[in-house]
Amino acid sequence: MGKLEGKIAVVTGGNSGIGLATAEAFVVEGAHVFVTGRRQAELDAAVAHIGSNVTAVQGDVSKPEDLDRLYRQVKHEKGKIDVLFANAGIGNRARLGEITDKHIDDLLCAEQVFYFDADGLLRRHDYIPDVIGWGPVAHYTSEHREFDGIMVPTRRRVYPVDPDGNVEDEPLVMAIDLDSVKFS
Repeated sequence: MGKLEGKIAVVTGGNSGIGLATAEAFVVEGAHVFVTGRRQAELDAAVAHIGSNVTAVQGDVSKPEDLDRLYRQVKHEKGKIDVLFANAGIGNRARLGEITDKHIDDLLCAEQVFYFDADGLLRRHDYIPDVIGWGPVAHYTSEHREFDGIMVPTRRRVYPVDPDGNVEDEPLVMAIDLDSVKFS
């Protein structure tokens, strides 16, 4: 029995690259996976590559109506989401040595930044939450524990980031401490 047996997963940008590899790994571990992407032909190829326990949903994650349609389909077909792998992203291509500050600024404004440690555990996640007008934040995770074979950070702290990219000590935007996690 796989670690994700009977789980429902959604992988955005699941039609190629890391998203496709993740979707394939989730299926191998027993999950039914919904993969999303903007191009139907690539989605069809991803489904053919993975084979079974995979559903393609064409859409652009930057469009709320496409996200609504995705979640309506998942809810209708499977009732819930157990695992969300937010992988879709955009970026301008440039050769090494031709990358400008504008390339980086454009990418970081549209993307989230994840920091992993040597063991592959998420330690910090930078993003701009769409909550009560907050600006950029740094979301720190720690005290990872295993629950049903899945590593989960049980301590989370979110702090604001100033315009220069420095994490501020105050105010604490959010704190979450988990004692136990149950996957159903």
